[in-house]
Amino acid sequence: IIGEVVAVSIDQEIFLKNFAKQKGQLDPLFYVQGTYFGLGRYVGKR
Repeated sequence: IIGEVVAVSIDQEIFLKNFAKQKGQLDPLFYVQGTYFGLGRYVGKR
């Protein structure tokens, strides 16, 4: 179960990064205190 949760988390990270690239946001996403920030904007939460 723990392994599956980690895999899902990694998949979500990759998905968010790819989504940011598709939107033209080439800056990396920063993961701070459970929240993703891209270009200083709120991206997502997990």
